[in-house]
Amino acid sequence: MCQITIEKTIKDFESLNSIRHSKIKMIPSLPLPELSADDLSVYSFDSSQDNLSNITASPQRNWDLLNIFGFTETNFPPVRITSNSSVVFAKSTADSNIYAMKISTKKKRIMNEFENRQKLPDSPFLVKIYDIYESQNIAILQVEKCKYDIFKRKLNEDQCWRLLRDIGSALSIIHSLGFIHMDVSPTNILIKETGDFVLSDFGTLIEDSEFTIGCEGSGPYASPEALDSGHNYSVSCSSDIFSFGVTLLEVSTGFFAPRGESEMYHQLRKGEIKLGNMEKVDAFYQCSFSQLFIDLINKMIDPNPENRPSSIQLIEIANYVLQK
Repeated sequence: MCQITIEKTIKDFESLNSIRHSKIKMIPSLPLPELSADDLSVYSFDSSQDNLSNITASPQRNWDLLNIFGFTETNFPPVRITSNSSVVFAKSTADSNIYAMKISTKKKRIMNEFENRQKLPDSPFLVKIYDIYESQNIAILQVEKCKYDIFKRKLNEDQCWRLLRDIGSALSIIHSLGFIHMDVSPTNILIKETGDFVLSDFGTLIEDSEFTIGCEGSGPYASPEALDSGHNYSVSCSSDIFSFGVTLLEVSTGFFAPRGESEMYHQLRKGEIKLGNMEKVDAFYQCSFSQLFIDLINKMIDPNPENRPSSIQLIEIANYVLQK
């Protein structure tokens, strides 16, 4: 891993005086509403796009199963049901604590998520998974309770720097052990009661040399090298940095990144769409944050993975800014 000084790190991403600060065009994309804490009690672990099963879509059947395993219903608002799983807050009869219970018919993926989490150490930056339960067709994960994820949430600059520090720390742990997360996205970044950010969903975790087509994670956040087998660069830890950069692009601007097979989707992966770029493109995202932040995000979403910062660099820059 590249060892660098704080001074060199900051110098590498320092704003250039030649960058102009005139009005920025807004990309024609879908707005993210600014949500209150009450609105964000909706909680999601998973962002894949498979069809819902009748089992996970049935709240009463979920509670019948949870009761069997020693968990009772709580007064928390209904939890959002995702495409292949649902998550509810349940109270344990064993210790009276409240947990997030992830229920899915995709037993293999749930088993993978549980086993992959066991490969990683305890950390305040990685969501805790305590246990797994199985029935004939269902697997259930017992997970640390967090407040909500950051999907559809616009953050201020201070929050974004803390997000960079916390998830940069999570990725540095994963990358230092030779793994790639492969699905860094807003629904997989959770906010704890303390306001700290944690990374979740380890079902896509792979070893650095294990990547195969189909492991690229959520499409809007996937790196160009993960999507194109003919790409000049192989998938590496830097692929997580790209995904994290696209996530930060969204939460700092209040607009979704390009979706699907749109021209802008490919432009982003060619480096033709940047955050606050005033010079070379006609459509880009507006951000009123510091130029240092803008420059850093643009480095994170660089098409060339060799030009992206490492997770260690993200931590160093974020700490430098937050301690000023």
